[in-house]
Amino acid sequence: MARTYYSDYVTHCMRFYAKNPEPLFESEALKYDWYACSGAMQLLPDGERDILTEVYRRGDTIPDNVRTVAFERGVEQDEIWKMIYRLQQAVARRRGLL
Repeated sequence: MARTYYSDYVTHCMRFYAKNPEPLFESEALKYDWYACSGAMQLLPDGERDILTEVYRRGDTIPDNVRTVAFERGVEQDEIWKMIYRLQQAVARRRGLL
């Protein structure tokens, strides 16, 4: 999957979202980011949501997390990357980046 101009931003937002199910927002921007992630994630099937939450919750790099989660769950890495790409587009749309 090709990297987009918003990939790093959405990754940052999703890591915060995945690690903070009930956050205290320090800024309006953080609040908008969290709700953009929440809204995009709620549209996904439970299985995809679980996989993506696990990918973003772990502390390693995203490629390493994709590799580990794919192995643990018996899913192809390419399928997880496709999920990430679709999620990034949805979050970027909700944040007005697209």
